[in-house]
Amino acid sequence: MSSFIIKLFALLFMSVDHVGIVLFNNNQVFRFIGRASFPLYAFLLVEGFKYTKDNKKRLIRYVISILLLAVISEPIYNISLHDSLTYPFSQNILFTLFVSLICMIIYEKNSYNIMSKIISIFIIIYIALLSYFSNFDYGFLGIMLIFGYYLISKLNYKKIYYIILYTLYISLHIFIYNFSFLIFGVLFSLIFIFMYNHKKGYNPKILQYFFYIYYPLHLLILLLLK
Repeated sequence: MSSFIIKLFALLFMSVDHVGIVLFNNNQVFRFIGRASFPLYAFLLVEGFKYTKDNKKRLIRYVISILLLAVISEPIYNISLHDSLTYPFSQNILFTLFVSLICMIIYEKNSYNIMSKIISIFIIIYIALLSYFSNFDYGFLGIMLIFGYYLISKLNYKKIYYIILYTLYISLHIFIYNFSFLIFGVLFSLIFIFMYNHKKGYNPKILQYFFYIYYPLHLLILLLLK
């Protein structure tokens, strides 16, 4: 399964999740299905970083694109999901992806010896905690999940490590936020990750732009339908 196909499923699951929130009064079935979207987007972020990290211009463009999209999407996100132009208690997921990208850059550029790796990990944990207290969507656990994907991408026998990572993620989520059956929806994303063939697949330029604008666009459409 190519990254293009995984991206389509991630987009579908995210849409189902937001439809459940906006149009069906936080419907739990929709929300359960939607739990698979973030892990897939997180996985794709790591894959994107792998292919851009050695090209400074592309990497800077990648970082800036996600940040700009996060800023543009924030008021639409607030109005459609929280009925307010400003909502300090939740920041959209693109800010989480942006910060996670910065964390991977920090580790990648400062992992030349064991001490620098340890220092980088502490910095990343600190950034993840700041994101949690800043109410970024998925917060601390989301950033650590992405960083976990990044570390696994450097290893062999990845499937067992993905299972361990998901076990930790679900366990910590239950410990921090209390038990909810919704969290087990993330396990569905493992199917797609295990089927990944490390190929981009169909990837025309126009669809690349579409995937970027889809996040604010679909929220705007849901707001109009609300």
